[in-house]
Amino acid sequence: MLKNYYKIDEQSTVGNFLKEINDKKNSRYIILENGNSYVDFREIALNVKDVNEKLKTLKRPLSNCDSKIKCDCLNRLIESGDLVIKASENDIYDLSDAFKEILDNDYTFLNQTIDSANSRHEIFALNEDDKISSAKSLFKTKKTNLLPVLDKLQIIGELRPMDLLVNELFKNGNHEKTSYFSEKQDSILNLPISNIYNKKPLTISKHSTIRDALEILSNKSLVSIIVTNGNEAETQSNQDNEIYTVLSYKDIFRLIREDNKVEKYHLEILGGGKLYEDEYELIDIYSRRAMDKIAKMSDYDNLKLSVKTIGNTIGTHMRKVDIKLLLSHGNHIISVDKEIHSSIVDEDLHSHEKEKWNIPKMTQELLKNLQIMVKNEVKKHR
Repeated sequence: MLKNYYKIDEQSTVGNFLKEINDKKNSRYIILENGNSYVDFREIALNVKDVNEKLKTLKRPLSNCDSKIKCDCLNRLIESGDLVIKASENDIYDLSDAFKEILDNDYTFLNQTIDSANSRHEIFALNEDDKISSAKSLFKTKKTNLLPVLDKLQIIGELRPMDLLVNELFKNGNHEKTSYFSEKQDSILNLPISNIYNKKPLTISKHSTIRDALEILSNKSLVSIIVTNGNEAETQSNQDNEIYTVLSYKDIFRLIREDNKVEKYHLEILGGGKLYEDEYELIDIYSRRAMDKIAKMSDYDNLKLSVKTIGNTIGTHMRKVDIKLLLSHGNHIISVDKEIHSSIVDEDLHSHEKEKWNIPKMTQELLKNLQIMVKNEVKKHR
């Protein structure tokens, strides 16, 4: 444990952080000195607008695991949607620990090939003439951690959020660090990504196993890897570097959830396309967690969660969605719904009222209300 982070005072500024960042290339986050919160490097790369902004404005609370058992910590990490949790008073459990635990547990899906594990999904990519500002926007809107750089369908490089901060432009002093956060003409954001992307991307063949991919992610301290269409020999020799997909830790976690799934209920999420990928994943996790509890205390065995967009939100910073939960057993039905407003404006997302704009968080509260309704109903009929 405690390999991929370092501690810093929450009063420190982003500028102070950037002075040290070249020595922290393998880190993923900062644990603030209070030990109960952290800052993801990705948040700094994508959301900070001023080098004088204090790190505490970006901090997130560390989720806690009540158990010291490693498999429990793994499950809690998956449920939290974070890359790091607090395992005990003095211990941190992060993605590196999770990868090791998965390999040690020898899950059956590890021996599946990547292409047979149903891990292919939409790919977001760049060409080398795209501006850094375009890459930054794509990272934010598509909630991805890796963007392949392509020439037609051939892989010529890769870009990760940290590359927006750790690069030769900063090191050589060609630009002031403050220019990264502005839109002025000489801003780093206006330069093409050819200045910063990695021209020796790490790749793996779609015919390789999930185990092979996970071992690379673990050894290289990465969260995702590019998958090619070629066989293993072609991929290693760069003879066939055509893109197939991007495999991330989220795909591994999905396989674990499927491997552990012994459900006594049916869950259906309708309109999930209205959500961002990470929003959908968190809502799926929260819904399954709620149904695990509901199924244990009642006969309810079917949950239908629907997401409906309200009004025309094209070109605005606001999204309005209606979340409706329909819990049933035969003809017996309980339903709850809530209209949720969500904003993509950074000021809103970083405000003290952040939870009001968080669709998964508000859905989680709705699920808790549903559990209370079931609990009260069970007590009433005893």
